[in-house]
Amino acid sequence: MDAQPGPQPDSQPAEKPRRGRGPGRPFTKNDPRIRQNLEATEGGLSTEERPLLEVMRHVTTKPRSADWTHQQREWRQYYQESKDKFMARLLDLEEAAARAYRPEATASAARDEGTGRARELIERLLKGEE
Repeated sequence: MDAQPGPQPDSQPAEKPRRGRGPGRPFTKNDPRIRQNLEATEGGLSTEERPLLEVMRHVTTKPRSADWTHQQREWRQYYQESKDKFMARLLDLEEAAARAYRPEATASAARDEGTGRARELIERLLKGEE
């Protein structure tokens, strides 16, 4: 049996080199898969201002990659530089927010005076005094 010249059934044709970007393709200039180019595209951070308490909570609970405003990035840098001052400021804001949701002290004091007065009246009625 003579070997026949020509393509053999188990050999594959030569693959053409892939062009463009994507998995399995060579890197090109300004390819976003290269870290330095990826960070350059993040320059489009929002300039929107958010409430400070919301920003500080974001910084303490989420990674840097989740930051989408310049404000979050600036506060994250402050957090890394001085955690003590950052946490003290966060505590002050949390306390202020908690006070905002509590009923006013004057309303609770008036309610307590009414409760005391009602108890006095009930005691008098039970003793038979008018």
